[in-house]
Amino acid sequence: MRSTRRLRPALNRASVPCLLLAIAAGCQDTRNLISLETALDREFVATPVSVSLTDGILLTMTVMDSVLVLAPCDAQVGFAIRVARFVSDHYTGFDELQSVNVAFSPGQSHVVVPTHQARLPVRFSPAAVRAGLGTADSTAAVSACTAYEELQ
Repeated sequence: MRSTRRLRPALNRASVPCLLLAIAAGCQDTRNLISLETALDREFVATPVSVSLTDGILLTMTVMDSVLVLAPCDAQVGFAIRVARFVSDHYTGFDELQSVNVAFSPGQSHVVVPTHQARLPVRFSPAAVRAGLGTADSTAAVSACTAYEELQ
């Protein structure tokens, strides 16, 4: 029992640097996300965009616009491509990501989106975004969106 008691303080002291490193990394992610959200607000003045990072590898921008949320797939994909390209130039941790997602939600709480019009986020690989997101990427995203609509 005594040896366990002596070991606990040593483990606690040893874990402090790891804990501080984790907090510092989290703070850097937070600073990067705040910087990105500020840049998005400046670029897309009329359309609020929120940002979230999941597990440090899945970046999601949520476009809050009651018109875009009801727009056809091609309009949403076109806007999502603009957002993804912008993010690739303005997010410091872009190269560490596995997925870049752009979701659409109503800009105001009183706007109701019919269930049959709810869509999955538009998803791009960071490599495709860095390569420029060409016509094939746009066509694939619109096809995925349309296929999901048909399932509804």
